[in-house]
Amino acid sequence: MGQRDASILVIEDDEAFRRVVVTILERGGFKVMAVRDFAAAIAVIEGEQPIDLLLTDVGMPVGTPHGLSIAQMAKTRRPRLKVLYMSGSYDVAQIGAMIDGAAFLGKPFRPEHLIRSVETALG
Repeated sequence: MGQRDASILVIEDDEAFRRVVVTILERGGFKVMAVRDFAAAIAVIEGEQPIDLLLTDVGMPVGTPHGLSIAQMAKTRRPRLKVLYMSGSYDVAQIGAMIDGAAFLGKPFRPEHLIRSVETALG
C-alpha cells in the first residue's frame, strides 16, 4: 500500500476547519473519514473500516476527552495506528512533553504542510 492509499480518520470539533482539512487530504489523494467528537471517533475506531492514521485536534470542547486521550484509546484498540496531533493552542514542546515522540502539526498551517506532515507520520 502506498501512502496515498492510506485511510485517515480526522477528529476536529470545528466544522469549518474539519471541512478544509478533509478537502486538502482528499485532493492529496488520501481516503478520509471525519468526525467531530469522541463518541463518533469511537464508533469508527471500533468498526471494521481500515484506518492507517489518526489526525486529531488536541483541544476539544470542555467536558469532553482531549485528542491525547482519544489517541491513547485508539492505540489500545488498533496498536499499529499512527497518530498525528494538531493544535492551535498547544505547541510541539507541550505535546512532546505529554507523549514522547508525538508527531505534531501547529495550526494554522498551509495545505502543503498538512500533506507533508501526514506523509511523514505515515512513514
